[in-house]
Order: sequence, then C-alpha cells, then structure tokens
Amino acid sequence: MTRTQMIVAGIVMAAAVLVASIEPPKARACGGLFAPTSEEAVVTANRMALAISPTQTTLWSQIQYAGNPRDFVWVLPIAGTTLVELADNAFFEALERRTRIRLRGMFRPLVRTCPDPCAPPFMGAPDAGFTPPPFTPPPDDDVTVYGEATVGPYETVTVGSEDPEALLRWLQERGYAVPDAILPTIAHYVRLRMNFAVLRLAPNAGVNQMQPVRVTTPGLMPVLPLRMMSAGVADSVDIELYVFAEGRWHAQNFPTVEVDRDRLAYDWSTNSFNYESLFDAALTAAGGRGWVAEVALPFESWRWAVENYSSFDEDGVRHTPEADLAVVMRGLEAPFLTKLRTRLQARFLDQDLTLRAAETDATLESEIWVTREVNRPREPNCPTTCTRPPGGVTMPPGGRPGASGVAYGSDGRGDGLCAVTTSVPDGLPGTVVLLALAVGIATRSQRRGSPR
Repeated sequence: MTRTQMIVAGIVMAAAVLVASIEPPKARACGGLFAPTSEEAVVTANRMALAISPTQTTLWSQIQYAGNPRDFVWVLPIAGTTLVELADNAFFEALERRTRIRLRGMFRPLVRTCPDPCAPPFMGAPDAGFTPPPFTPPPDDDVTVYGEATVGPYETVTVGSEDPEALLRWLQERGYAVPDAILPTIAHYVRLRMNFAVLRLAPNAGVNQMQPVRVTTPGLMPVLPLRMMSAGVADSVDIELYVFAEGRWHAQNFPTVEVDRDRLAYDWSTNSFNYESLFDAALTAAGGRGWVAEVALPFESWRWAVENYSSFDEDGVRHTPEADLAVVMRGLEAPFLTKLRTRLQARFLDQDLTLRAAETDATLESEIWVTREVNRPREPNCPTTCTRPPGGVTMPPGGRPGASGVAYGSDGRGDGLCAVTTSVPDGLPGTVVLLALAVGIATRSQRRGSPR
C-alpha cells in the first residue's frame, strides 16, 4: 500500500478510534482514568505510543499517579472486542531514553582564571565546549460483557452498549468512580459503535504506577480521541506520543510545528538553555493547538538503542522491550519513529486527533549542538606572551616581584587584568638579593631627599 493509499484509508477508517488516557497534575480525573470525588488524583507521567501499519494498529498507554489503586478505573474506547495485553515498562523507558532532548554547547568555554603563559603547552585534546537533565459483573440487559480477564496487576472487562446511560449506570453500580459529567463523552463513542475496555488495579497489586498496556486492532486507524481526555482536565494537559509508521507522521487536524533550533542559546546568567521557552513559543504561534514534532528518526537510528535496552525492577527481575518491539514490527519492515509532544488547553480537547503521513521524512535528532550564547560574564584579560627570560626575574609593567606564576582574576581595581608575578631564580645567593634591595632602597631615599 502506498503512502497516499494509507492516508485515504486512514480518513475512511477514522471512525474506528483507539484511545489513550492522559491527565495533567492537579486534575481530579483524566481521559478514561477516574477517581472518587473525595480523592485527589495526581498523575505524574503520561505517555503513549501508536504503531500504524496497513494491517493493524496498536496503542500503548501508561499512566503514573499518586493515590489508592483501589479507587481508580481506566476506561478505553476500543474498536471491536479486543482484550487488553500487558506491555513492559522497559518499552517506554527505552523510547524516552533514546528521544530525550540533549543540548550540547559548542561555544568557547568560559575563562574564569588565567593560565600561566610561561607554562609548557598542554598536549591533551582541547575542550569541546560547555555541556550543561478477577471480578464478575452481574448480567445487565442493556450492557453486553464481551470478556473479562486478569492481566498482570489489572482486572479487565470489555463491555458495550447502545445506551450510554445504561453503560454509565452499569459502571457506577459496580463501584467504578465514573462521574456523571462523562456521559456526553461516552455517548459520543457509543454513536461511533465503540466498545469499552475497563481496567482497574487489583486490590493486592501494591503499585502506584499503571504498568503500560497495549491494544491491537485490525487495519489502519491513525486516530486518537482527545474528547475522552477532556474528562477532569481543569486547565491543560501534557501529551507525549511516539508514532511508528512507514515514514514520518504528523497531526492532520491540528497544526504540526517544530522548535526553532537556530534560536537555541545558552544563558550564562541562568545557567540554562532556552529550549522550553522556544517549545512554548512554537505552541503559541500555532494558537495553542500545535503538536511539536520533537524527534524524527529512521529505523537504523533508533533500533539499536531500544532493542538493546534493559532494566531491573526492585526484585532484580530483568525487563526488556523485546516483546513490544515484536508488535511494532508486525506489518512494518523498517518503522520510522516520530515523537510528538504538546500541551493543550481543555477547550482544545473538543475533537479527536487524526494523524497523517508527513510531506517530509527529514530527521530530527534528539542531540542538539548549540552555538549561540547570551549574557556571557566578563572574563579576565589574560597575557598570552611569556615575558620571563630564562633564569631571570619577570618585571612586567606595573608588576612587582613576588610568588611565582600568575595571579588569577582581577587585580582589585575591577579592570579584570591578570598581574604576573615572579620568584627568586634558583641558585641566586640570598646575599645578592639583599644587596640589590638595599641599593634600591638607598637610591629611592636619595631621590626623595634631592631638591627638585
């Protein structure tokens, strides 16, 4: 299937929607993740991935939060009756590590002290620059239960109904903390003939992080329902999305923008780069609705780092993304990885996100070399020529004999000059030095006593 055919197929099949549940901190509930009104749910991480191929689409989603696991329920609209599979934390860990933005300074290092111009040259490599990172629901005539299972720490059930009010009532009667305000959103996906995968952590799970899950649906379905994310979002929501597909993919019905990397700079006054401010500026220029294409990598640029990643849990068990990578590779011979990130206000969560193949496959690396700098501190005016003769005493203009070497920094007058000082040469008799000093003192006294 060509890329054009994939785009057309994506538009035709846009009604078949996958969902990821995302919530910002300080929100009481997030899209698909609900808690009792007496609980404060604090979500600390929101990540999802989407593998898009002509034959199938797989969604990964993970939520990390603070709260009692027994008080949360996760509702995902799905196409068909596909049950949820458990993914590995190592999958998202590997993706985050490979795509994390790393800024490197290429400018001249800041000089804070003066080197000794008479010292032997250092033969080492020059500095490259500053481097700054199981339950059984009772039968319900209006709700169909398609399947139930225990998947890792989750109790799951797949349900469907043509009556959104009956579905909401079914969830609430079984102790799911789904608020009445979510009814219009549920009704929207019911009209799209979507079913719902409902998850909650088992009471004995003993975890506060929802292990990532994945849901695979036949066919090409590059749509994410932002409407479901609107539940409980007070102000805005941060969304991080990894897209695997045949080439680079962008948002179709939202602006896709990039950080202006040519404007990146290091600010010496704050000891920081300005990446986040440029990220916010890109979103503002897109009217607050933009998705930033942050990283874009061809298969050969990301495969090794992700494929060879592993981590160990508290019990010493080794985890790898191997099983999840195998799912990514189904239907994709050499998947391109695009990382999209945004911060959307709640008012922009009124339509689902549709993805499309981009017009470019240009690479955006995660490691960025920055050549601009601002607010560089004043540096000392260091001497570059050695004025000390072999075996002699150095007496530069304004200097005076003293300890050997160079006095680093300002001379106290605020002009930033380095004062070169000297020492007594080895082998010079002390009596000679004393005699020279005595002659100097006598000469100065004689001059003071002479008439002008």
